[in-house]
Amino acid sequence: MWGFMPWWGLITCLTLVIWRGNKWFAQLNPRQVDSLGGERYGYHEERSGIGALGRLLLDFDVPAARFFRLRRENWFDRFGKGIRLVAEPEARDPIYDKLFFLDSDDESLVNLLWENKELRALLVSFLGRLERKGARLISMDAGNGKLSLYIGVGSVRRTGQLREESVAWLMPFLQAIRTLPASPTRPARASRIPADVVRRVGLTLFAFGGYSASWIWIMSSERLFEPAALTWFSAIFSVLAYIALAIWAFRHLGRVSNRHRALAMWLFLSAIGIPLCSFALIRAININLDFAEHNTFAVEDAVLATHHKRKGGPIHRVSFRILDGTHHQSDSLRIDWLDYRRLRSAWKDKDTGPVIVHVHPGLLGFGWREIIPQPAPVED
Repeated sequence: MWGFMPWWGLITCLTLVIWRGNKWFAQLNPRQVDSLGGERYGYHEERSGIGALGRLLLDFDVPAARFFRLRRENWFDRFGKGIRLVAEPEARDPIYDKLFFLDSDDESLVNLLWENKELRALLVSFLGRLERKGARLISMDAGNGKLSLYIGVGSVRRTGQLREESVAWLMPFLQAIRTLPASPTRPARASRIPADVVRRVGLTLFAFGGYSASWIWIMSSERLFEPAALTWFSAIFSVLAYIALAIWAFRHLGRVSNRHRALAMWLFLSAIGIPLCSFALIRAININLDFAEHNTFAVEDAVLATHHKRKGGPIHRVSFRILDGTHHQSDSLRIDWLDYRRLRSAWKDKDTGPVIVHVHPGLLGFGWREIIPQPAPVED
């Protein structure tokens, strides 16, 4: 089980770097304000951890009721459409629909893009102009009274010219957004709430399952007689829980345009988190809620041993023999640092001494043992 921990740490680090790495390692220059043709805007230049210019961020004032994300469509979006998992509001324009993906249920914005052919042509030409300059459109996000334009700079050297051309090119789109009437349906922000809830549930399962299992395998004493049996039992339980929660996630998301991304993230994180949560939960129920009668054995000569691994900390074990009926039964189990100190203290810093061993049946039928240190006999 110790061999699992490096893989768990690697998976956790990769997940965090993919999810938040660009924000952790990027160097964001202070926001500056400029204006062009009466349009006031702010801009940042974001550099990577090695100092290379990575992104140009432009922000504009828009009505607070507008919430949407417009970005380049990718293969995963097309896959989601192919299996009818994505409910993106399309404009029925083959060129525009192939290039852009709109994440919003703002009916006013959808109608604007649907009815205004010139505006769709403007966005398509803006995308082509960026690519001819060696830049790329990352996304255009609106929310909380701001429209943020993220541009991947790429090989562009003169970002000032790129910034001014982008502002001039998008002025008609900004004016159209500002004059939109209020959406007659629910607020556009509501489309993001189910996805946020599903993502947070997946992250919670991933984090809680990983670190609770880590605590059991590293920081807790080994108590179960047959950990493999409980692992198989928890695996069956986790499969059922995974299916039930996947159905909940699918139904909770509803028909929103970002359902495929939120569901994919949830499925990945929960595929790791749910089995680990199941093992930790079932182990806790089996041990902590076990109030049945148990067998008690007195051991006079339990022995402590410490093994030092080449990598990692020491491993403490206690070995003993109990009289089960008419024959002796040997046992050895790994103990944590607290149990080790407790035994050493009771035995006056010696490596051998008496203990009481309680053998419990387990609430779910998975037997476990409990080691209770006894004071070392007084020497004459």
